[in-house]
Amino acid sequence: MEHIFLLCAAKPHRQADSRLVARIRTAAAQTGALCLIRECRRPGDIASVICRDAARGGAMRFYVCGSDADLCAAARVASGFSNAEIGIIPDARGCDFAHSYPHADFSSPLAQLRATPRAVDMIDCNGQRFLSSVRICSPGTLSRAGGQLSPPVSLAAACDDGSLLTGAFVVAAVGNSAHSGRKTLFRYADPSDGQLDLTLQRSLPPRGTAAFIRKQFRRLTLIPHQPLYVCGDGQNFRALRLSFTAVPGCVRFLIPAARTHHLPIQLT
Repeated sequence: MEHIFLLCAAKPHRQADSRLVARIRTAAAQTGALCLIRECRRPGDIASVICRDAARGGAMRFYVCGSDADLCAAARVASGFSNAEIGIIPDARGCDFAHSYPHADFSSPLAQLRATPRAVDMIDCNGQRFLSSVRICSPGTLSRAGGQLSPPVSLAAACDDGSLLTGAFVVAAVGNSAHSGRKTLFRYADPSDGQLDLTLQRSLPPRGTAAFIRKQFRRLTLIPHQPLYVCGDGQNFRALRLSFTAVPGCVRFLIPAARTHHLPIQLT
């Protein structure tokens, strides 16, 4: 099995984290694993590396050292290869998807090399696949993760169970993991249950209390009264209508063991 670490730079001119590289090499020496390091500086580098290496055949593990956007890019490609598994070592930008497994030690290259794969779902939104979440945004909140919509967005949500939700909402998001924009928007989300989670929050009068609507579904259509601004795993785009479908178990995601806590030894 080959272990390939993808070092994803937040900005093209930044150098790879030398401390992370040293930790990867130390973990490789401790386990005897065949580890390769690839630097991904430009859009498309992640897809190119995974396509090229996975196409050679044999078991491949790709560890994305980056953010949700980088992990999503890797998942889109890896889902097309039965011999590819992906993991994440979050950088300073963080990774919402990793919060689905709060006890796992994602920061440790050694724990990653010993990780257990698990089949996880993806979100199909208008033919594009996302791993963590898709949020409806207003232009002023596109750059602010988890921000409320101002003004609220009027839309109708048609679920596969026949229900129809309509109104003006200050929060509208579809998730495959518990977190979006570093906030817990999808309380009951499970990345491996074959379902997606919808969270809506209606616009509130002064002194009102939060009125969240949460539903699970496999298919959903959002029909707005105006074009939507959308942020899917860090990728921004506009849409007149959004169709969501759960894509069950299409990616094998690596989950490291829990962090170990060294307890003091009592001598008797």
